[in-house]
Amino acid sequence: MKVIQAVFFMLCSGAFAVKFPTDIPKCKKGDSECMIKSANIVMNIYAKGGERGIALLPLDPLDIPKINIEQGEESPVNVVLKFSNNTITGLKDFTFYKIEGFNDKPEGKYEIRLKGPRLELVGPYSIQGRILILPISGIGQSNITVVDPDFLVRFNGKTVTKNGKTYLKPENTKLSFTLTKMSLYLSNLYNGDKALGDNTNLFLNENWQEVWPEIKKSVFLAFGQIVDNILSNIFTRVPYDDLFDNSGKSP
Repeated sequence: MKVIQAVFFMLCSGAFAVKFPTDIPKCKKGDSECMIKSANIVMNIYAKGGERGIALLPLDPLDIPKINIEQGEESPVNVVLKFSNNTITGLKDFTFYKIEGFNDKPEGKYEIRLKGPRLELVGPYSIQGRILILPISGIGQSNITVVDPDFLVRFNGKTVTKNGKTYLKPENTKLSFTLTKMSLYLSNLYNGDKALGDNTNLFLNENWQEVWPEIKKSVFLAFGQIVDNILSNIFTRVPYDDLFDNSGKSP
């Protein structure tokens, strides 16, 4: 299995002075229960529009300009699959249920878990290759939906210092998730041959449990880079100590 490219140039906001919004409760360092509650408030209020005060980009819909994946010949799913100018929807309905890390110092291991009812990737695609025993080719619009996604995000915390302030720098960010169902629709397969296209979409949906294990590592890698972009945009703009309630502590 080989990932040739998983590239997306997120529409990151330019340099600006951040100011932590007053409607997001700050937590003490290491207080995981408080952080879960605060993270869910952020998701409920700001998933759609983002929040400049913590350098949070809009998450729902989330624009994904480009993702290119190639599966090697050793895989039963041997395809070159490209997505361009796609959107991900559904993150606004996700709930955080585990947050570990965020202790006294930024260095260390971090783990974040969240889940939601569904997630959809929609937009233009192109595909060429073979899936299981079926040759496949097409350029058109796609809709890929996963049901009951349960996300696990892990990263290592490093530090960077700017203007005398210490910032958290996520490194080696990895994402994985479980799901209960995946549905796919690829329009305009085989240059618009409706009969072949309909049969192929039916085949893919009836056999998603065989397809998913073959592509999930590539999907995890691509989505892990998206998550790394979002986290880095926040943590490299907001000083680490400014993320927390430091009242009652010595400066």
